[in-house]
Amino acid sequence: MSYRGKRQGALETDIEKAREEGNWKRVIELANQLKERPDTARQYETLGWFLIGEGKLEEYLEEFPAKEENAREARNKLKEAKACLDRTIGEEAKRLGVHLDSWILLAKLHFAMGNYSESLKYYEKAQIESLEEKHLPARSLKIMAEAFAIKGQCYEKLPLQTTSKHKLLDRENKVIRCYELAGDLTLLYLQEADRASRRGHTQSTLSMASVGTTSGTSSSPVPPAHEHKLGHILETALLKAPQLNLRAGRVDKAVARFRSMLSAEETRSTSGLRLGVARQLAEVLLHGVAEQQYRAPDLGDSPRRASSRQGQGGATDSPWKPRKYGGNNLYVPSTKQEEVVLLLLLAEAMASKHVPLNQTPEYDTHRKATMGNATTVFNLMTIASARTGNYKVVVDMFERSLRFSPKEDHVWSQFALAMACEGRFLRSLVVLQEVAQQRSNDASTCLLGARLCYEKLDLLSEGVVWAEKALAREEAVPQDLRARCHLYLGIGHYLQSHEVETRDATVKLGVSAQKHLQLAADLDPGDHLAQFYLGLHLAAQRRLVEAHTAARMALQLQPDHLPSLHLAILVLSARGEMEEGLRLCQHALEEYPDNLVLLALRARLEENLVGGEQALNTAREMFNLLRDIGDNAAGSGDSGIGTHLGGDVCDNRSIVATSYSHWDTMSDKDSVSLQAHSMAASQVERTLSEVASSLSAGIPKYSPHDAAYAQIRTWLMTGELYLRLGQVDAAEMCANEARQVYPLSYLILYLKGAIHQHREEWEQAKTCYQNSLSIYPRHLASLQSLGLLHLKLGSPRLAELALRAAIRLDPHSHVSWFNLGLVMETIENESETAANCFATAQTIEATSPILPFSTIPLAFE
Repeated sequence: MSYRGKRQGALETDIEKAREEGNWKRVIELANQLKERPDTARQYETLGWFLIGEGKLEEYLEEFPAKEENAREARNKLKEAKACLDRTIGEEAKRLGVHLDSWILLAKLHFAMGNYSESLKYYEKAQIESLEEKHLPARSLKIMAEAFAIKGQCYEKLPLQTTSKHKLLDRENKVIRCYELAGDLTLLYLQEADRASRRGHTQSTLSMASVGTTSGTSSSPVPPAHEHKLGHILETALLKAPQLNLRAGRVDKAVARFRSMLSAEETRSTSGLRLGVARQLAEVLLHGVAEQQYRAPDLGDSPRRASSRQGQGGATDSPWKPRKYGGNNLYVPSTKQEEVVLLLLLAEAMASKHVPLNQTPEYDTHRKATMGNATTVFNLMTIASARTGNYKVVVDMFERSLRFSPKEDHVWSQFALAMACEGRFLRSLVVLQEVAQQRSNDASTCLLGARLCYEKLDLLSEGVVWAEKALAREEAVPQDLRARCHLYLGIGHYLQSHEVETRDATVKLGVSAQKHLQLAADLDPGDHLAQFYLGLHLAAQRRLVEAHTAARMALQLQPDHLPSLHLAILVLSARGEMEEGLRLCQHALEEYPDNLVLLALRARLEENLVGGEQALNTAREMFNLLRDIGDNAAGSGDSGIGTHLGGDVCDNRSIVATSYSHWDTMSDKDSVSLQAHSMAASQVERTLSEVASSLSAGIPKYSPHDAAYAQIRTWLMTGELYLRLGQVDAAEMCANEARQVYPLSYLILYLKGAIHQHREEWEQAKTCYQNSLSIYPRHLASLQSLGLLHLKLGSPRLAELALRAAIRLDPHSHVSWFNLGLVMETIENESETAANCFATAQTIEATSPILPFSTIPLAFE
């Protein structure tokens, strides 16, 4: 291509300005004026035909992009443009240096007409690959970028008729090379066009090296900065190179290409492109690059400004490469997670900027398009962060997005779920209420609210209301969730039946729970959860044969469902089949050897069947497992993004239980703390522990999802084992170890009280039990022990009061009935009552499991 060496006149300046702005009608009008100039050498006439042909071609392609469906119409509409350009490829054009531009434009014209082989012939004449790489004006950069893009597309549309792998690979490399050059030139064109629009003047791209003109300047005003349109050809070609590399399995080259495009200096016109590139690179890293295969960006290839264009010292770069960011303090991600999060944070910032804040109807179309891009980024960030449990990033992202998405129910629902995963359950429930209003017929949102109330918030009445609302919506608009709605209603009534203290209310709620659970099982015979909860309800009513049948059915439907295994083991122990229960527990541990809940259950069974020493061996195994967890956590080299692996990220069969209620399995007397009531107690004891921790620096605070919390519960279980073996000093050491990390747990206070009671230190034991109950008034074991202690201290009426409170909490505890019988024996004229208590205790004990059925955690999966 050739360029002017002399100063251009006003007409040429106006033509150049119109070409840069894409004002092709103005170009054609000015070209006709140029042709009318006196010109004995026909120079102006040739240039005029070239400009007219270019203008007609570009004007048509703006309205009808170069697509296959437009090819037939292009053959008719582009005849005049073709005729104009054909006049500029003769000997006269070669003498003027216009023929190269004409060949390139004719190749583009034939491509629009669908003549791909003819297009390639013109590119072969132009030999664009062998052109010298030197500085070009913006319009010439766009022409060259389109040339390489069209050549690559022609190669794709005209496949080689050969089976030679070498030739096919060579053609594939040529195509990718064309698209890479087209991408680099496109980015450089946008940078130059942006600079030119800001600078207010441009450089000529007319091929008039030998045309003499007089000096002059244009009176056109300085154009404001605006976004430059690329057109269909360049928009298609920009991402083709990495896509072809991905299709060929060369993920590393695709990643390198994406990174190179992102490192280019940003312009007003590349914001949409950078959003797409950042999003696609994040997708490739997430789904196509393993942690072991990931390679961080190389500092040696870090972007620098090309000295050939900046006038600075340093490494030279090709003039056809886009300018890139540089500096000494560049942040370079070191892990895949860091790079993905960084890319998506950048993409979120760009996507959010384009969504209109105005909610009026005239912006609906624009909002829908831009909100689609933003939602895609939100979804990718959710996937990337959820893998590592880094939900705070997700919550903050959705919180920022609420200002422009007040009616986007998907954003609100994801926001609610992210907050629930982060542990902000109450606010999550509030957001779910907003989602339920937006999705007025959706039953699944109501079921999520019910689950949150049951599992996390101890709001049983509200959970039942959510479940009833879900059932009403399901009946109004069927969504195949009828069985699940009845299941959640059954779970709510089952939990409420353990909360109320009057017999009539308990019976009424129990009947309702069984009705809904049976309906759920009948409506969906393949739902293991319906069978599990039906079995759990029947077991709580001591209908052991039916409960065993339901537990077996649940395990047949879902063999790896641990709560069903837990239920089956406890039902076997209630039926007196301790050995069979231990065998089932051993089989489950063979499948899940690192599950602490099963290990604790095995320890309790071994204590009953073999002896306390064998149970202590299992406790030592649990401590070894916890030590391995600590070692692995200490050895992990996470960079800081996504280091918090919360319990909700772990599998439900993992080492650390996903709900702290699981750990009450380790206490054989804590029969009610496993339901939602234990949450309130845990919150109180956490608050007290934090107060105690603040008084002495260095005492950390733990959540029930931490492995440290599991270690505390294991110490307490071991202390109880030692105490029952008569080794009081060892039990006290266990209590002290647990107290080091969790100072004021009600369970530690209960164990300390049991130790004092074993030593006959009655007042100290009484104080410990009372403190335990002040933290958690529904702790059954503390009430039972306090009742016996009042009797020992000569206060039988206080003892009766405590034990009757324990019976109201759990009427199926034979320990409470037996202790009450002991108390009533000492009261005058209460011998008959005592006899009835002993008879009731004997009857209940015959069907009592090794641990209360309430130690089985809630399950929703």
